[in-house]
Amino acid sequence: MIDTLRDTAWNQLKQGWITGALVSVVVVAWLQVIAAADWLRDANVLVSAAICGVLYGLLLASARFRGRTALIVDLVTSLGFALLVVGRVLPEAKLLTAQSFEKTIWLMNARTLTVLEALRDDAQWLTTNYFPTTRLFLFLNVFAMWNAAVWLMWCVARRKRALRGVLPIAALIAYHTSLGKAGPSVPLWFIAGSVLLMARTAFTYTVRDWDRRQVGFPDLIGEDWTAAAAILSVVVILLAGVSTPEWRNSMQRFMESLRPPPPPAEKPAAPSVVQVKPTGDYTASFVPSMGYVGDPFPESTETIFYVTTSDAPSGMESNGVAKPPTQQHYWRGAIYDRYTGAGWEQLDVSVAAPQPESIDLVAPGRYALTQQFQIVSLQDNRLFAAGQPVASKDAALQAAPEDATAILPRGRLPRYEITSWVPKVSAQELEADTAAYPPEIVTRYLQLPDSVPQRVKDLAARLVQGAASAYDKAIRVQEYLRATYPYKLDVPAPPPHRDVVDYFLFDAPGGFCSYYASAMTVLLRSQGVPARVVVGFAAGDYDGLLRRYVVPANAAHSWVEVYFPTYGWIEFEPTAARSTFEYTGKEAPQPDQLLETSTTRSDDAAPTVLVFSALMVLLIGSGGFAALYLWRRQRWLQLAPEVHARKLYWQTRRSLAQLGVEATGSATPAEFLHACADRLIDQPRLQDSVQRVTELYIRAVYTAASPDQTDVSAVRRVWRSTWRARVRLRWRRIRRKS
Repeated sequence: MIDTLRDTAWNQLKQGWITGALVSVVVVAWLQVIAAADWLRDANVLVSAAICGVLYGLLLASARFRGRTALIVDLVTSLGFALLVVGRVLPEAKLLTAQSFEKTIWLMNARTLTVLEALRDDAQWLTTNYFPTTRLFLFLNVFAMWNAAVWLMWCVARRKRALRGVLPIAALIAYHTSLGKAGPSVPLWFIAGSVLLMARTAFTYTVRDWDRRQVGFPDLIGEDWTAAAAILSVVVILLAGVSTPEWRNSMQRFMESLRPPPPPAEKPAAPSVVQVKPTGDYTASFVPSMGYVGDPFPESTETIFYVTTSDAPSGMESNGVAKPPTQQHYWRGAIYDRYTGAGWEQLDVSVAAPQPESIDLVAPGRYALTQQFQIVSLQDNRLFAAGQPVASKDAALQAAPEDATAILPRGRLPRYEITSWVPKVSAQELEADTAAYPPEIVTRYLQLPDSVPQRVKDLAARLVQGAASAYDKAIRVQEYLRATYPYKLDVPAPPPHRDVVDYFLFDAPGGFCSYYASAMTVLLRSQGVPARVVVGFAAGDYDGLLRRYVVPANAAHSWVEVYFPTYGWIEFEPTAARSTFEYTGKEAPQPDQLLETSTTRSDDAAPTVLVFSALMVLLIGSGGFAALYLWRRQRWLQLAPEVHARKLYWQTRRSLAQLGVEATGSATPAEFLHACADRLIDQPRLQDSVQRVTELYIRAVYTAASPDQTDVSAVRRVWRSTWRARVRLRWRRIRRKS
């Protein structure tokens, strides 16, 4: 008996591994097609969706859900999964541990509403060739990949009909490959795995049917079936591959390999190349223009210039290396003030900058910083300075006619010295600055074209809702951009006639600094906060021995400056790949205090946050209960029918005892039936179900003919159908006690 059970268990395990291996072949071939798609920007997201769908489909198929119930559960789950993935609704793990629950819910709420707006508005691109760049296209693909994987596992594990499960995947493969350069195709080893999987599930289904009907069959039929399936698979591959370019190219390469190689020809002498060095002023720049936001930034590590500052530390660390400065500096080279929808126009600095009465009379919230620049290999005449330049003995400062912001003019200066007023202000001081903006600042730095979509302004309004100051608004927008959009250099260009900020916020897979800076500036301007985009270089690497900054080409950067009436222009860093500025005049917000000063919500925002929080808790709780139910259900199904019969019997006795129909613990099944007969005489249906449960228990415990799972399920259904009678008994007992 033990040997028979062992052999049966081993055969089932072996059959499961064979089916699992064939499913793996089909799925891996499918995922390879997706990963190799040359046009697909989010292949990793689709691969993850397919893998999650396979695991979820296996779990769903192992549960005892009926077909319609499983379909509803799967559709709800797949829609939620696609929304979470495409909208990047769930914050990163580091944010979950670094910020409060309220801030996490706020961030998730903002992301959810953003992706819902994107999905709603992306329908306008359905008939254009730009549709594959939208979030709606990604959402539909994630939804399709998930459900195709779930359907495959349902058909294989539950229905034992692999053909139905493979067809949707084959259709997706043909569709995805048709959008590529090579045209539609289906991998040959996907075909081979599918044919073998179909043969395997058909054999498993047939054997199970023979066992159920007690039809005898040879022990070696599995080997014959496997051989026939392998032959059929080879035939199908040959028929499918003969007409494909892949097959013809393979045959051509094989035939060419049989030919003898041609004799080597004499290599002609290479013509001499004369390197011509350009002369005069260079036209290329390491700092790209912001006229078009999609222009790439340099990735070279070539050193552009060195900077020595007056705030370098005088102390030394324990290893003898000078400490790096605690104050972060960016080297501004150009200012952009007018947004066009595709990029920015540079600020016109055509007048001499006004000189302060004394550079020692520093403006509020700033301190004087002297910088010595040594230009090494800059390919244009641009000059740089930190903060607000106020004096230079090497170059005259220029400014815009309506704006006192000074900037260095272009010039060929390999070395120059300049003094700037750089910010040194606390977050509390910026938050308290609520003075009125000058008219010239409002006119120039709140400009937005009419082409900016309304959903961009709506997103900005949601982000700053309840913020009491311009600083709160700037912090909210900055941290939302940093936490929501991944930093990517290989971003597809926006479609023609598309607002670049709208594209970045709602459809782009990510972006680099010019996207982040443009988005933050437009969002703040739409909410009445003057802001502008500036370009130049980030701080670079600090050389502790020489006490100077080494600024390479890949430090080229764009960031945002926000205007505060009392303190002037203050830098903000929305780009996720860079560290934020610390406002350390008194106390600086730490990275683990994201949005700490701006979490106050207005009364209008509270219901939205609470409703979304409740929905998320309900969704997570439902998923947990469903997983627990499926796990317990699976363990329950693994028990033998005899165990199910015993559990059902004692469950029945406990249920009847609560209704006042009970016998002593030592009562035999027959004595228990006799006790029930007198008390359930007016409940014939309930009495009949108790009798059937007891007879099933006697058969399972005291006879050699053990019941099977079908008998147990039938008796359990009869017992459950008596719930009305049990409710009446409970109500009668309650009335009797009262």
